[in-house]
Amino acid sequence: MSVCFPYKVKGEEPYLSANATVLAKLYNKSDPSFYLNVEMLFDTGAEISLAPASLADALNLVLTDGEPVTLYGVGGKVNAYIHYVGAKMGAVDVELPIAIAEVENVPILFGMYGPMDQFTQFILNNVDRELCLYTPVLKPTVTAKVTGPLGLWFFPALTYLAEYFPSVKSLLERLTAR
Repeated sequence: MSVCFPYKVKGEEPYLSANATVLAKLYNKSDPSFYLNVEMLFDTGAEISLAPASLADALNLVLTDGEPVTLYGVGGKVNAYIHYVGAKMGAVDVELPIAIAEVENVPILFGMYGPMDQFTQFILNNVDRELCLYTPVLKPTVTAKVTGPLGLWFFPALTYLAEYFPSVKSLLERLTAR
């Protein structure tokens, strides 16, 4: 399965992915009728999304009601509070954990924690100006009893293939019966 949504590129060089911004509609989950159009810098180095203190006011959130966190990055140390807001990006509507800083002088970042956890890869399509997120389509028909790094990739792939190939289904059933 893939999900694509538009992005903008700032600056001269169109292939500089560090300049890609995700276009999102952020909203307070208790009032989804009001949303705020936001350009978020797509930052693969950011563990969590980040925004300035004014976002809390704009979405009618009490800043200090979030989970307190101290973030460290290129700009130094930032105290913030993690809130879970709604985010609509193209046709995708997800819950976005976002650290809202106590200060205004922070960039608005789209980090990797949260909605990105459900995707296995992302591709910046610079021709169509789309950010595409991909995840395997898995149907939980066979449950694997596996731990470790191999199980994280190998068994979900086998589970998917088992839907279409009886021999793979038989192999997977033998492996999980142990």
